[in-house]
Amino acid sequence: MSTIRSYRDLDAWQVSMRLAKECYRIAARFPPSEQFALSQQLRRAAVSVPSNLAEGNGSRKRQIYIRHVNIALGSLAEIETQLMLAVAFEFAKREDVMQAEDLARQAGRLMLALVHALESVRAS
Repeated sequence: MSTIRSYRDLDAWQVSMRLAKECYRIAARFPPSEQFALSQQLRRAAVSVPSNLAEGNGSRKRQIYIRHVNIALGSLAEIETQLMLAVAFEFAKREDVMQAEDLARQAGRLMLALVHALESVRAS
């Protein structure tokens, strides 16, 4: 296991950055009528995930860090829902969102592990 010197070293942050890029790629293909609706919400949620991981990592208090990881998890749930809506509204094809869904699941697992690690250090 490598040493975490920066939020950039976190696997969860790295995966969530790839997820954000993928969400932007998907949203760019939405119809123009969605430029300020679902597309914008998807982009904001996608940016929120790595941003909250970075902000939490930068905190000097473990409880604040955990809170920011939990906010990132909430944004992740938003992304998953917005991707499902995009398919339901036929703004995207199912196969077009599969990579983003896989990245979201991977990021979620990593963030849950991060929360557990932070809580176990606190409990020690």
